[in-house]
Amino acid sequence: MPPTRLGHTVTMRARWLSLLLVCALAVVSSAAADGDPASDVLLAADQYTPYPPPSAKAAKALGEAISAASTNGDHIKVAVIGSKNDLGSVPSLFHQPRKYARFLGTELAFFYKGALLVVMPDGFGFANGGKAVPAAEAVLAHLSVDDKSTDGLALAAAQAVPKLKAARLLHYKDTSAPRASPLPATASAGHPLTLRYQAWDDSGRAKIDIQIQSKRTRIASFHIPLRSVIQGQWYSVSWRVPKNVAHKVLNYCVRATDAAGNRGAQTCGKLIVT
Repeated sequence: MPPTRLGHTVTMRARWLSLLLVCALAVVSSAAADGDPASDVLLAADQYTPYPPPSAKAAKALGEAISAASTNGDHIKVAVIGSKNDLGSVPSLFHQPRKYARFLGTELAFFYKGALLVVMPDGFGFANGGKAVPAAEAVLAHLSVDDKSTDGLALAAAQAVPKLKAARLLHYKDTSAPRASPLPATASAGHPLTLRYQAWDDSGRAKIDIQIQSKRTRIASFHIPLRSVIQGQWYSVSWRVPKNVAHKVLNYCVRATDAAGNRGAQTCGKLIVT
């Protein structure tokens, strides 16, 4: 290829890469601006707290209240909303905790159809699967938010959660299957390999089954017992690659099952052995 042609090609590629980068940043920016932050956080966690965040002591009190309540078939997620900044594209719902609870519950309903508590400086909101629950509203009507700071809001939520559990309003029927995905990899035959994967579930726990296959032949399998799983976090298992699979392309497959028995789809990636 002549030098001038090569230079033109490199320049064009650089322009295309720049254009792709700009488009990608636009998409990310648009996605971040769409919806409310709590709807993203609560897909993988049980509590959303505002910025600036509450103290470690207040956050711990809320976390412990949620954990204590989410037992024996009960479950709850909590959104602590300190200002309009916590509502993203729906700032008009600030000062309206009951309405926002229904809105947020509807956003989460494709994956979580359970109890949801919202706390704002104005008071409390509650929804289950995006729907109002009069019995819960009656319980919350006896409570108030006296301290409007982020610590005060988190502690008010921590005090409300056991009241809702005592009223038997947190029963949760888990029907959502967990998700898992492998990270494709390249390995050397006869050497150790770290197999990485992601997994998440609305309950926050799942057991993982991993299979390494050559076409329809199982080469290896792993079973990870029920454990905590968080969206976006990587987990791993170690495997020494057999020498007899050198120069092969294997399938690395992962499947998750939650505590309720919901089984997710098996997803596979390529494992190239050199």
